[in-house]
Amino acid sequence: LTSRLFKRPVSGTAHALVLFGSAVLILGHAAHGLHFLGLPVHEGRVGFWLMGLGRDLAGVAVLLGLLFFLGRRLFPPERLSRPKSRSGFVYMEILLLVAVLAGFGAEAIRISHDGVHEGKFVGNFLASLLGETGDASAAFRTAWWIHGLLGLGFIAWIAHSPIVHILLGPINSALASARRGILLKPIDWSALEDEEAEEVPPLGASKPIDFDRKILLDSSTCLWCGRCDEVCPARQTGKALSPKGVVATVSEYL
Repeated sequence: LTSRLFKRPVSGTAHALVLFGSAVLILGHAAHGLHFLGLPVHEGRVGFWLMGLGRDLAGVAVLLGLLFFLGRRLFPPERLSRPKSRSGFVYMEILLLVAVLAGFGAEAIRISHDGVHEGKFVGNFLASLLGETGDASAAFRTAWWIHGLLGLGFIAWIAHSPIVHILLGPINSALASARRGILLKPIDWSALEDEEAEEVPPLGASKPIDFDRKILLDSSTCLWCGRCDEVCPARQTGKALSPKGVVATVSEYL
């Protein structure tokens, strides 16, 4: 599903940083819930490798990936901006970026009060900048709630943003036809020669309802990256045809 991403090593690596970094952060938050059941998840090897070093490394990975994506969206290559670019990415990237930073901030406040946590190199460093604090429980709760609400806001916004491709992508790939080649229905050319026909039969699709559901799902999943335009023979000869433009138009109608 993601193998083609790594044909472009930089963007592929950025995707991997955000994807796997987020997975580790989510796993760490889920494991933290076990703490309230009395399980010592913040101690021993689990405490060091997952709750400490693992989550801090994952947070840094997500931040690095998001910074690359923000730069790519603010200064896009031509394939992303022509004939049009898909909006909504920047807001989601900023929201997730602030959520991760708020998480580091909450950890720094907690560590500044409770003491150094082995493995949390980012949290320990930020806590050292804060210095020793007195009762930081109120500040920690505030930062924790900000971090939590930002994270939940990001999850709630997924279905209304281009990030929904993380859900639609696997579904779309699972429903893909194993047969290679042109999958559209053939055109009945003989109908065009029927002089007694009341109306000329349509050539191809003139409105979204003319497509089958799988093609509509393709359009909803598409990120408008423009790589189809890069390899389109008609586009390369300077013709007005833009495969990306067609998909983008169908997606906007949907």
